[in-house]
Amino acid sequence: MYYSLTGNNRKIAELLAKELSADIEEVKTVETLDLKNGLSMAKLALGAWLGKTPVIREASHKPSEYELLILGAPVWAGKLSSPMKAYMLENSATFPEKTALYVCCGGPKGDAAVDEMKKYSGKTPAATIVIREEKVKTGSYEANALEFASQLKKQ
Repeated sequence: MYYSLTGNNRKIAELLAKELSADIEEVKTVETLDLKNGLSMAKLALGAWLGKTPVIREASHKPSEYELLILGAPVWAGKLSSPMKAYMLENSATFPEKTALYVCCGGPKGDAAVDEMKKYSGKTPAATIVIREEKVKTGSYEANALEFASQLKKQ
């Protein structure tokens, strides 16, 4: 499960799904979020900072049906993105014991967002990674993402 507003986390999730032969699904909000609208972006950042979560659509894949669940999300205003937070709060009771977490961020708060994910998942992750936004934009994230996948294959 991943959330992606800009497409960066989608690229990471697609690479991981291909490498691990895994199902993939995006967390979707009920309200369409508009990246081109400056007011909408400010609202998203403020909402994340204040801990507010949007209403999300029900996922078609059930976490309890998997041995491994990988969760990926962006970092907004130094916090875990609110759509992923909403997904985790609504579904963490059904997460399998083996979870892995990743974030993509442009600023310095990636580790803090991973810590938030750990808290909301209620699990000790099998692996975590912080991938910098500029690495995704240049394509140089692949080696890091593949190493993350390799760690999961070994377990």
